[in-house]
Order: sequence, then structure tokens, then C-alpha cells
Amino acid sequence: MPHNDPTLGHPGKRHTHTQRRYNPASTAQDLQTLMEEHPDRTDRAPAPETPRRNSWGQALRSALSAGFGVQSNANRERDFAQGSVAQFIVIGVALIIAFIAALALFVSALTA
Repeated sequence: MPHNDPTLGHPGKRHTHTQRRYNPASTAQDLQTLMEEHPDRTDRAPAPETPRRNSWGQALRSALSAGFGVQSNANRERDFAQGSVAQFIVIGVALIIAFIAALALFVSALTA
């Protein structure tokens, strides 16, 4: 006797198994159940790491080494990936003020 149920595939064709309709809620629930049953599975993607921020000391060393032209490519890439723009702006302004003050003191010492 042919099955005429549209959930089972083609009408009039005999099936030896029943086909389930796709249900996204059921699939998500099945996946959640599977993950709870096997918490030690290693085939899941690792949780994304939160990017670490550069410390003020690291940012200062990077700014000084870049100012002298000896910054390594690895440190430069680290700074772009983990550094804060505001942090480098503050350090850059402070270094410029310190450089101008040092020049002024040097010139005043020479002319005195």
C-alpha cells in the first residue's frame, strides 16, 4: 500500500524508513543535548581568546624602539593587534614634550 504522506517523500513510493522534517529548534536542542552528554569532546572549536592589551611599559618600550628605528616586525605586529591607539598617542605626546625639554636644557647649558 503506497504512502501518501508528504512528510515521507514522494507520494506513491514505498519507504522502508520514515523521514523527519527539518526543524531548526529541534536540531539546536539535539545539539545542545549532545554537547551536554559529551562535555569532553575535543572536536569543538576552541573559545575565542580575548586579546591581551599592551601594558604601559610595553607601549613605552615599543614607542622608544620605533623612535630609534630598531622596532622588530614581531613587536610592531603585536602593537597593532593588542595596542591601544590612545595609549600610543599619550606616550607619543609625552615623548615629544620630553624631547623638546631636553633640547631646551641642552641649548641653555651651551649658551650659559
